[in-house]
Order: sequence, then C-alpha cells, then structure tokens
Amino acid sequence: MPPRKGSPAELLLKKVEAAYRNVNSYEDEGFIKRVISDEKSETVLKKSSFKNLFSRPNRFYSEERWIGEDGTEVVIAMWFDGKGFFHFWDTGEKHFFELAGPGRGGISNQTYIMLTNPTDNMSLTNQIRNPKIIPSSRNRTGLCTTIWSEFNESETWIFDIDPHDHFIRRIQKTKSWDPEAIESHNSWVQSLGNLLDQLFFQRSGMRQARTKFLGRVKSLAKDTKVIGKETEVRTYESILTNHQIPDDKFVYEPALQMEPLSMREGLSDEMLNRIREAFDNN
Repeated sequence: MPPRKGSPAELLLKKVEAAYRNVNSYEDEGFIKRVISDEKSETVLKKSSFKNLFSRPNRFYSEERWIGEDGTEVVIAMWFDGKGFFHFWDTGEKHFFELAGPGRGGISNQTYIMLTNPTDNMSLTNQIRNPKIIPSSRNRTGLCTTIWSEFNESETWIFDIDPHDHFIRRIQKTKSWDPEAIESHNSWVQSLGNLLDQLFFQRSGMRQARTKFLGRVKSLAKDTKVIGKETEVRTYESILTNHQIPDDKFVYEPALQMEPLSMREGLSDEMLNRIREAFDNN
C-alpha cells in the first residue's frame, strides 16, 4: 500500500469531496445566521432558510428565503433545468432572468461546487489553507469532526463533518473587516453592479427592475463605520442522497406569472465571460 500523503485534515477533506462527487442525487435544507460583532456587541444582520437539490448529470436548484425589512418574504432562487441557468428575484415588472450560461452561471455555492466540479480551482481543498482538526462539536447527527482552516488573510472557515458519511453538517465563515477590506469589497460590488447595469438594465428599459437592482447593489456594500468580525453560520438540518427527485422540484414557480428575460441576447461571448468571472471571483 502506498504511503498516505497529506495531513489528517487534508485527507479528511478529500473524503468529503469524494462523498459529494459520488452521489447520484442530493437534497438538503437548513438555515443561515449572519452576525457582526466587535469587542462590545453583536448585531444580527440576517436570518434565512435555504435548500439545495441536485441530480446528475447537471440538474440543480438553490434557494434562500428570509423576511425583509417591510415584513414580506424575500426569495432568491437559482436553477439549471438541463438547458440553461435561471435566477429569480422579484424585479417588480413580472420578469426574472435567464443567466449567461452554460457554465457555473454565477453560483457561488460551496455545495454546488463540490457536487459538480470538486477538482477545479474552486474546490474545497484548493480554496482553503492550513486545515487543522480541532476539538469536535455535537449537532443532531451526533459527534462531528471539526476542521479549522484559512480561506484568505482575513477569513477563516470551520467545518463540522459527519464522520460516517463525510457530508458537511455546519459551516462557519468568519471575516475580519478593516477599512482596507471594506474598500476592496465595495469596489468589487460597485464594479459588478456597473457591469450588469450597462450590459443589461440600461438596454432593457425596465425602470422599476433597474431601481430594484441598484438598490440590491447598494445593500451589498459595507458601511465604512462597521469594523469588526462578520460571521455566517450555515447549518444543514437534513441531507438526503441517492433518491428520485421529481423534475418539477428543479424549477422555481413565482406566485405571479413571470417570464424569463435573457441576459445573453445581443451580448458577445467575451461579455458573457466577463459576467461569469465577475460572479465567480467573489
């Protein structure tokens, strides 16, 4: 038997990637909590629920829901129906968007990446640095193996991994915000917003949709006064694998009749690649 290569944490992460890579179908659901804290206080930024569905070779659905400031439910959904990627959010004009695909289509979703491209440059083992096994934690599945790792100089990730099936049951991401990090983030947000506005919204004539989109861009920017640590905890309450998933579960059906608007029409391949890269480089 050849000698094993890598630390215990690295070897465990390879088992995690293999677990996701080898399923025929996958379904999960859970909740997300985001908080920001400093030495004196902690403020809850948002609580939401999520679910992901996947069936090989390429059917995927991802959804997040939360209650907005006006008390109404907000839904963000993204899916691939076997032909193209779609992204739903309420534009106010009875439309949602067909994304510039095929490809990853801007899905910055760790579950999706592990299920579809576990060996590319966005894989788990290629994204994180210095993984270490730390004292374990307990959740509804029992005792988990916990890995601490660095994502970049200002961000750390902690994974709770089920020792039996090697699926991730909890992810905690903590990012330190200082003035330089905030400036870099806001620059990316503004650049992406300007790109999509120029390539699509200004041409579409959809005034209400453009206003909503620019509002979303503004909401993604960080307040320069917010210095501290932002923590996102994603907890998986249930995971089901290798079972039949009906086709209609891979499409989001809005409450009102809405039609998809293409973000490909009239755009060159170069422009479409710029859109994908702008999303994926976040």
